Amino acid sequence: MTEDLVVVSTPVDQETWQEISELVTAASSKDSISYAPIFGVENLKDPHFYGFCLLAYSQETDELLGFASAIDPINTRDYEWSIMVHPERRSKELGVRIYERLIEEFEKRDFNSQTAMNPSNSPHSAAFLKKLGYQYAYSERTMKALAKPVELDADLTVRPFDEESDLESLKGIIENAFGDSSEEVDALIEFTTHAPNRQFFLAHADGEAIGAMTIVRESERIWVTALAVHSMARGQGVASSLLRYAQQYAYNEGLKVVYLDVETDNETALSIYERVGFQTVNHTKYWKN
Repeated sequence: MTEDLVVVSTPVDQETWQEISELVTAASSKDSISYAPIFGVENLKDPHFYGFCLLAYSQETDELLGFASAIDPINTRDYEWSIMVHPERRSKELGVRIYERLIEEFEKRDFNSQTAMNPSNSPHSAAFLKKLGYQYAYSERTMKALAKPVELDADLTVRPFDEESDLESLKGIIENAFGDSSEEVDALIEFTTHAPNRQFFLAHADGEAIGAMTIVRESERIWVTALAVHSMARGQGVASSLLRYAQQYAYNEGLKVVYLDVETDNETALSIYERVGFQTVNHTKYWKN
């Protein structure tokens, strides 16, 4: 069987999205693994979602035999990708052909980095990545909590970021919390402030900014990203207050759930998120070559 490889940028059209969804559903049922979060299926139609898909169609039947999704989370040419082959058509050869074309597409886009993803409970995809020369780098949990009205800390004020008055405070918090360079922080702020579905929020105590987060809005949920607390304010419940604010924000907007990602070995953050009511719904492994 021979295949045609087709590249489509996000957002994908409804027909393509339906084909991808059906393939992912079939593989998830076959393997008893939830693949949709890894491939970002819910977001592939979102105009705010940066990336592309590589589709492998049968020349004989025009059936979708496999695909790759390559996601550029904050539009910096740093891609996270995964490959799937239809469970009834699985072959190492097709997976390799998709991978080789995927690397060609990264090079066309002058990429900075590329990282492979797979579900932590998918041994065959881990074996495939190892054969390609990739090595395990780290794991993340995806966690979620219900949107709901909550009681906020009276001593802490959380409000949307104001570029005129808050810029230096926000940069200082992110640099302090994450150890990023000034250039990296500037790129993050530039991207977030110009993305229509993303917004910074800052936590203030006694008039001073001590914490920050980004809320990313999707159709029926929000994601919390870039949650940062200045070192001088750690251990004071700032992160918990920001997360409760996110739950209240989602509730006020008529949305259902709040999601976030956290590295599996970040035990301090995990403990905070669990106390606030977040539960793990997915584990993802990341691989680099």
